[in-house]
Amino acid sequence: MILLFISIFCALSINVFAEQKVGTYDVLDRSLDVEAGYDSRGQLIAYVEIIGEYSHRDVMLCIKGEDDIKSFVSALRQVKDKYTEWKGVAKANGVTDYKKAIDVDFPNVEIYWRGSSKWYSTFSRNFIKMIFLVDDEGSATVGCGGEAEDWENEYVTEKWYFLFGSPYEIDGLTKVLDTEKIKSKLASKQNTDDLFN
Repeated sequence: MILLFISIFCALSINVFAEQKVGTYDVLDRSLDVEAGYDSRGQLIAYVEIIGEYSHRDVMLCIKGEDDIKSFVSALRQVKDKYTEWKGVAKANGVTDYKKAIDVDFPNVEIYWRGSSKWYSTFSRNFIKMIFLVDDEGSATVGCGGEAEDWENEYVTEKWYFLFGSPYEIDGLTKVLDTEKIKSKLASKQNTDDLFN
């Protein structure tokens, strides 16, 4: 029993980002978490888990502010529309081994990742530059990636990937990032916490 309590306590204390997991989305046969909370000024913040270089590390996009979360969702919807259109064109024309940038503006985000014993983060900037990619077998994906550099130590880096293998995967994330649903889930948790003051 004590071991169970210690395990639960450790799991809760590791969650440095958010008050609550608000949902998941599936990408390329992986289920990734979306967490949300409020900062000290009451600003809504969403943390979207993405794929990192190492599977044992947590890597998250941090979107600060309700307006930026809505802007992020709008940009994802534009990417989905272009992805759907170009995927159809590629299939109809037998296109292989091709890539092209999707001209959609995303809000600035930060990238957080966990090292062996602490969390690292970048400065806020526009990391998201989506690319449409068709491989040599004709399969189309959309995404972006790069190498994040810790804002305190330029030698601490993490490779990251924000990818989608179908338009339905994009839909999955946009549904979880609905700000009204996020605020409702956070309020529900707060109401439950208030019962135990």
